[in-house]
Parts: sequence; structure tokens; C-alpha cells
Amino acid sequence: MKINKKTILIGCYILSLILILTGVIFKINHWDAPYLSLLEVGLLSSLLFMVLAIAEIVTSKRIDTGEKILWVMGFLVMSTVAGLIYLLSGRKTVVEQKPKEIS
Repeated sequence: MKINKKTILIGCYILSLILILTGVIFKINHWDAPYLSLLEVGLLSSLLFMVLAIAEIVTSKRIDTGEKILWVMGFLVMSTVAGLIYLLSGRKTVVEQKPKEIS
């Protein structure tokens, strides 16, 4: 399995969702479990995802400055929703695809 930036982004996003939701369920139900550490690791994973995605957006040459600002604001205000939209459709327009070599 090739580990690239897309794999890391998707992994961080899924990990953060799972850990945060699990921690919230433990907290709501008042179960005796390390829900606080689940929430902390989930938030750190979410923060890592946001930093990597914002860095990818800011360094992109395929989109203009206005669109970059909108993406960054979306990540800062609604990170979960913006992250899902970014992974499903937005990343294709942001990341430069290297042209395939013809052999």
C-alpha cells in the first residue's frame, strides 16, 4: 500500500470522526471509560487533518486567492463539513495532478 498525502488526510479525518463520536457517546452516557483521552486524540487528529489540508490549499497553484480564503474559512468554522466536502470533491480541483508520461 502506497502511503501518500491523500491516504494520510483520509486516515486523519476518519480517525478523528470515530474517536470524537466515541468519546461523545461515552460522555453522554456517563460510562466509566477514558472518554477524555478519546476526545483529546480525536481533536489532535482533526487538527492534524486541518493543518495538512490548509497547507495543501494555500500552496496550490490551481485555485485563486479568493477560493483559498473560502476554503480556509470553511475549515476554521466548520471543519467536519468542510473536510468531508474537501475530501469528496474539492481536493480534485486543489491538488495539481502530475501529467502521465507516455512511454
